[in-house]
Amino acid sequence: MNRYVQQMFDAQAAQNGGIVRRKAENVQRFGYYDALLTEVRARGWHMVECNGQIVVFCSPAPFHLRSA
Repeated sequence: MNRYVQQMFDAQAAQNGGIVRRKAENVQRFGYYDALLTEVRARGWHMVECNGQIVVFCSPAPFHLRSA
């Protein structure tokens, strides 16, 4: 796992089953998107992209997407 992705998953929110987010532009510009997606899938977590942000739900529990 590369250093950028490791730092995301070392965050307290990730360790506690919370959420972490990063600017999609930065993830893509530095070439970390594939590594991030691979690690999210390996952990059974969920990742969404919305409004220029990549949000990782650091839990394998199901979630429900609700729209206004």
